[in-house]
Formats: sequence, C-alpha cells, structure tokens
Amino acid sequence: MSQSLFYEYSITPDVFDADYISANQKIEVILPEILKGICKNGMIANLNKDGWIKHLENIRLPAVASIELKDQLLRLLKALKDRNRLVRHPKASNGDPANDADWLKLAIESHNHIKFDGIISTKHLHQASTISCAEFIDCLYVLNSPQWESRRHSLTLQSCEPYYRPVLDPVLRHAKSLTIVDPYFSPHAQKYMDFLKICIEQLGRRGQSILPGRIRIHAGNPDSENDYNRETTIERLNAWESRLKELYPSSILHKITIYLRKQKSGGKKFHDRFIMTDQCCIDIPMGTDTFSTSTPHSTTWSLLDYEDMQTKAQEIDPVMGVFEKLDERLLAV
Repeated sequence: MSQSLFYEYSITPDVFDADYISANQKIEVILPEILKGICKNGMIANLNKDGWIKHLENIRLPAVASIELKDQLLRLLKALKDRNRLVRHPKASNGDPANDADWLKLAIESHNHIKFDGIISTKHLHQASTISCAEFIDCLYVLNSPQWESRRHSLTLQSCEPYYRPVLDPVLRHAKSLTIVDPYFSPHAQKYMDFLKICIEQLGRRGQSILPGRIRIHAGNPDSENDYNRETTIERLNAWESRLKELYPSSILHKITIYLRKQKSGGKKFHDRFIMTDQCCIDIPMGTDTFSTSTPHSTTWSLLDYEDMQTKAQEIDPVMGVFEKLDERLLAV
C-alpha cells in the first residue's frame, strides 16, 4: 500500500561540485541519467524557497569544466522546471545554507516534514555528518539502488480509498491544479464523491498545511440514455453545487469547475478516464470508482509520458474544441 507512481527526491548541491565531478568521471554519465529519470516520473525538492536551483545555476554549474556536461545538466534542469517538477520547499529557518553540511541539514529538515523517496548526496558528505537516514543514497550508486530500481510506472490497486491515498499523495501534494476526466463522474454516485473527497483533501497538502488550488472536472452528458440519473445540464450542475455544499457546509479551499462534455458528431469518442495535474498525468482506464473498504474490484493506474500528457491536455481543453462543451460552472462552495 506504500507503492507510488510519482517520486520526490532531494539532491544536495555537492553532487554538482566541479571538483567532485573531475575526481569521479563516472558521475558525468550518472548525473544526467538521474535527472532524465526524474524527468520521467519524479520531482526535486527546490530547497530554501528556490535557493537550491539558484545556487546550482550561479555557483556550482558555472565551474563545471565540461561545457557539454554543463549544457546537458542545465537543459535537464530546465525541463524539470518547465514541467513544474522543481518543487519549492520553505526557506531555511537559520538563514541561507553556508556550506554543504547546511544543505544536507536542510534536506533532512524537509524530509522530516515531507518524506522524500531518496536524499542523493556524495558519500563524503554523508559520512562527515552525524545524521542517520535510511533514504540516503550515494550519488555514484543511485542507478543501482533499491530505491531507484523499485520505481513503478504502473500499479494495480484495489479500488478503495486506503489504496488510492498513498498513490495520490505525491501526485497531489505539490500540484496547483487537478483535472479529473471521467464521462461517468456524477454527484449522484457516492463512489465518485469519495474519489473527489480524497482529491480535495490531498491537493496542495504539505504536512499539516494546505495550499489552495484549482480542480476541474470533465464529466459526460447528463441527458444521455446511458446516465442512471438522466437530467438536464442545468439540473446536473445544480446537483453538483448542492452535493458539495452538503458535504462541505463551511467552504472548500480549492476552486472547483464542472465541465459537461460529449462527443462531437463524427468526432473522437469522449471515453478516456484520467487525472492530470500541472506536473503529471495518470491514466485510469477503469474509471475513478472508489470504495471505502476492501473490494474484489481492482484497477491499474499508469503514469503517462510527458508527451502523452500534453496530448491529453490539448484534447480536453475546451478551447481546442475536440469535444463539445455542453455547459460549465464554477461552483460557489
């Protein structure tokens, strides 16, 4: 139940040190591979409120002797930034880190708040510290480490809340937006409201604090003969508003917009089911049905490649007109 599809790492800046790279030629191959792997299914803790990436760009990387390696690392770091995979962590409470030991200490502090899947550092820095942590990984051996080799791109889960939450936690904790696409998603079915409840509670949750975000739900035509609670679009939007106010009588921190969609004549079938944040996209072909306890039903979730995520984002965007938009409403909850 602790399995994941999306991973968060901390990398201490000493890994990018010019002298360390010169003394360990293997790192010129290993370090780009680490960043490529994280580009596929992970994110990096941008410690000290974006100070980590600024430290690399302004101090560490300019000193790297190999122009080819430097350009490659900068290109990969930019890709992570463009994909919102450099996730901001709080500023150090005792001022900016003054040395590598301070950066490691800050990584541990963040790890104690939100558990990382790995803290990648040099062996020298780890041994010089008095800190013991099971998530430490020597950067020279990351690619052969159990933490790295056990990463998953798909998971088969029981269709119930206790199995969904651990998988959704890293997917949603740093996300600023979430799109849920399921043609059958309805306020009249508890199994969908339970899934939405998990998303509302975990979007932007970092430890005990929650940052407000935006949730967009793309559901199917409520006036379809396949809908068990057939009704007009206005009735369906009113039902959404009423149901959420019933479940959350005070208020919801996130903004929620409902889009009602259907297939255009001769167009692509509105059938796919997936969730997508501003960082990643998970394909859920069996739908978002959620049960509160153990169930014989199972579902397989898959993390899509970034290029496929971009395709999904374009297709579901109402502006692109791939599917007909029947109506939409920003819910007043």
